Parts: sequence; C-alpha cells; structure tokens
Amino acid sequence: MANPLLTVANAAAIVGFVDVSFRAAKELYVFFSVVKGASKEVKSLQNELQDINTILRLLSDNGGSPHSFQESGVIVTSLPQSLRDFRSGMG
Repeated sequence: MANPLLTVANAAAIVGFVDVSFRAAKELYVFFSVVKGASKEVKSLQNELQDINTILRLLSDNGGSPHSFQESGVIVTSLPQSLRDFRSGMG
C-alpha cells in the first residue's frame, strides 16, 4: 500500500503546479492585452504629433502672424491658454 503522507504531498504539489500555471496564463493574457492596446495609443500619439507638426509648419509658413490664420479661416488658440486649460483638466 502507498504511503498516505506521500500521496497527500504529491496531490498538494500537483494542485500547486496547476495554480501557478493558471496564474501565469492569466498574467500572460493581461500582458498581451496591454501590449495590443499600446499599439493603438502609439498610433494616437503619432497622429497628434503629426497634427502639431502641421500647425508648426503653418505658423512657420505664415511668419507666425495670428492674422494670417484668421484670414485663411484656421482658428488656432494661444499656446499659453491651451497649456492652462490642459493643466486645469489634469487637476
């Protein structure tokens, strides 16, 4: 007959191994979900940087005059006011 203590120890080891395996699988799923979502965030940041680049080119092409933007129908808010709005939104 098998040693009862050895049988219990083997069963506990198997349960522990299964528990660790399930936790590792869950963590891998979460990790890959985050990595997949990160590509969307990177694309969003890339689009924002392209928009900023376009605005900077417009400012450069028009000599930085706000009147030239008003004449062309493009409305650009002042940078200091935008920064204040951003900071107030963060707080």
